[in-house]
Amino acid sequence: LSINNPDDFYERISIDPTFDHKLMDGNSHTVSSESLEAISALWPVIRPFHANPVSASQLDAGTMKSSNIIYVGAIDGLTPLIGSPLFQASQFRCAETCYELVDKTNGKRFLSASPYLLADQIIPRRDYGYIASFPGPSGKQILVLSGTGEAGVMQMVNLATNDPVRLRELGQRIGGKFGSFEALYQVRTMFSQSYQSTLLSAHPIDMSKVWDKTRPLGRLDAPPTGP
Repeated sequence: LSINNPDDFYERISIDPTFDHKLMDGNSHTVSSESLEAISALWPVIRPFHANPVSASQLDAGTMKSSNIIYVGAIDGLTPLIGSPLFQASQFRCAETCYELVDKTNGKRFLSASPYLLADQIIPRRDYGYIASFPGPSGKQILVLSGTGEAGVMQMVNLATNDPVRLRELGQRIGGKFGSFEALYQVRTMFSQSYQSTLLSAHPIDMSKVWDKTRPLGRLDAPPTGP
């Protein structure tokens, strides 16, 4: 789970060359069936706006300049072009992996009961959904519908497309500032299926200075190393 990109992979091999015969970089850009289900639920809403679906790995600086963007998927699949600046401004950061989020203000941890982390015969019952909206470097809007697992992702898509009551509740918590905010939900789940969610945290975020800071693109799970 600590291997998140090709750089991590080749660094691991360089530490222990014996891995070279056991592991390989498949260079695949896959999308889970659960993510496709979430995208399918969102598609009827965004299709009239001539949306163009692309994988996160295809996102580049030119697209961020010219287009509004909606990211749908788990936090650990979030492209650094979006994730790195977002988590500079966010109240949260990833722990050792993005299956667990840490509140920077008080150290509280939110660990997904992902089937990838559990022993056999243990049914996952808890996930976390994460939703954020903020202006990109050129002023185009970026919406992140995400979570620590697939159930969290689906719950955030449902919230954004088909839950006006919960949206009003969220709007009250963030003072109506849907242009730049983040929110974290606890989701009751069984594997990838989500049943209900509870709003844990919601607040506006300030991205005004983040885009002007020169910082290396780091892993989303790296703790902050300086101001």
